[in-house]
Amino acid sequence: EQYMEAGIKMGGLAFDDRICFILARDNNWICISNDKQLRVTCEENKIAVLWGLEIMYPLVEKQIIDPLEILKVARDIHDSNPFFVSKEILKRFEDKIKKITKKIKS
Repeated sequence: EQYMEAGIKMGGLAFDDRICFILARDNNWICISNDKQLRVTCEENKIAVLWGLEIMYPLVEKQIIDPLEILKVARDIHDSNPFFVSKEILKRFEDKIKKITKKIKS
């Protein structure tokens, strides 16, 4: 049923984005996406949504992964896809990681 529903065009979303939306909606999941239209659709339907890099914050907060490793991963993602993870997005991410790290140390 979900696959069939995703086959129906919806709000400018690509098929894979429609699948993500439907799965998040039906399973009460958080949608993780950098696609602006998918994010808008989720927000309009009261589905929790995170940017792709945001899923790393709790890993640093809970000290599961070293902040330097996370920053390297984020830079690698930016290097491989600078259109979707721009310098501005990377800078905001780095600033947030630094803020989390300061909070942990204090």
